[in-house]
Amino acid sequence: MPAPIAFYSRCKPQNADAIEIALATKRIYIGYPMAKTGAPYDPRNLQSCVIDPSCRDSEWFSWHRVSSKNRQFNQNRNLVAKVTLGSIAMIPRPSLGVIYLGKVAEGFRLEDNPPWFDEYLALRKRQGLTEADGEDTWHAADVAQCWVVDDFRPIPVPRIPAWIRRSMFGRSTYGVISRQDGIDDNPYAVLDKIMESPGFLPRIWTTDVREVERRLLTDLTPSTFEHLAVSLLQLENPHEVWTQVGGSGDGGIDGVGANDDGSVSGLLQCKWHYWGGRVFAKDTPWGAVADARRYLAALAYQSDVIPPEDCIFLDRPTIASLVVKHWKKLPLALSLRAGAADDHDHVSTNSHQSAVLNDL
Repeated sequence: MPAPIAFYSRCKPQNADAIEIALATKRIYIGYPMAKTGAPYDPRNLQSCVIDPSCRDSEWFSWHRVSSKNRQFNQNRNLVAKVTLGSIAMIPRPSLGVIYLGKVAEGFRLEDNPPWFDEYLALRKRQGLTEADGEDTWHAADVAQCWVVDDFRPIPVPRIPAWIRRSMFGRSTYGVISRQDGIDDNPYAVLDKIMESPGFLPRIWTTDVREVERRLLTDLTPSTFEHLAVSLLQLENPHEVWTQVGGSGDGGIDGVGANDDGSVSGLLQCKWHYWGGRVFAKDTPWGAVADARRYLAALAYQSDVIPPEDCIFLDRPTIASLVVKHWKKLPLALSLRAGAADDHDHVSTNSHQSAVLNDL
């Protein structure tokens, strides 16, 4: 049997927030039901009109050939094949400050007549959404494709490492949490440990660069990463003025350094996950700034990645080294517990750190 995985589903079918139903029934749902072509919709007998994505190949392909061939149908089937007993199911609710985690206790099922269907329609009504169910809506089917979990534990969002939770906050309605390039930790093992001890674990102060690297991957979001990179460049270049400019219309730049006369001295591009290739486009206004130093800061990347030759590459060890060097002036260092707790006048550094900083 394949090893258990970690996956998530938003459980927000057709704009409804179905978290109440999911928690009450101890189920995690996926949408996009594939209809049996020509069969009338029957919310009380879904097996008669919906294809079970866990069915045999012969049945699946027979119906799939005459369906709308929605790519999502195959994605459903692929996910169902990957989720095994013991897999960790997650429902993110950042607006509530938590991500619900539970372990799959029973195999996938298509509920023929969901007992919670009336409750779900009532929930849609409370949320100001259409509650009418029919051929155009298929509301029952949206909360019928599911796994049973043992229970859902509300885990504070910051307790989930940033490299894991960032996968859940895109546009996808569900997905598998995969191992990240450049990160040694297995997501399932990490989440399993968090479920055993959901509270915040105490951190000791450290100046060990490798441990600071790990904490950067755990804590930093793309936004906080940009703030940190700008702050570090400001501390490294006190004679310049560094400003974060990331956002709409930024021209592909996350930070800009300037001399006292206003001339641009440095440009920064941050990539939480860098896949390689150029990052400073020449066809932008910043491309014309020929004399400015160009920095590429990245947290996650493949070990054999080759950064552009026209950039100073601030890799994870470099960034962690700079955090240790400047910890007294970095508010983020407090939450990272990066620095010396008892000796505020002397921060130890290692030889790797000193060598890296001398190269900047």
